[in-house]
Amino acid sequence: MSTPPDGLQQSSTQTYSNAIENLEGTQQSLLGIRNEVLTGQSTLAPNYQGADGQAFQRCINEWLEAHSFVSKKCQELVEVLTSSMITHNAANTEATEAVQARVNTAIFDEIVR
Repeated sequence: MSTPPDGLQQSSTQTYSNAIENLEGTQQSLLGIRNEVLTGQSTLAPNYQGADGQAFQRCINEWLEAHSFVSKKCQELVEVLTSSMITHNAANTEATEAVQARVNTAIFDEIVR
């Protein structure tokens, strides 16, 4: 049994890192858009009265709730991926060390024969 070459392990770690970075970038973009929505709300809300104003506020509130949901899910994914990457790297390190120990033992046994 053999472990993947270092390049494959690094590739897997890089995949995790890329996914985490993308999600964090998404979170930053969502935060920027949220700020724009809040700015638009503060600019437009005073001009809306009656049913239009209430509908506008409901729309903003629904959007803010959706934003919170998506942001929370992004953060949860970042946490899961980070944990998985740590676990994956630890398992790879253990496997590599175990294989290396067996190889070193086999080489030593051959030398002493």
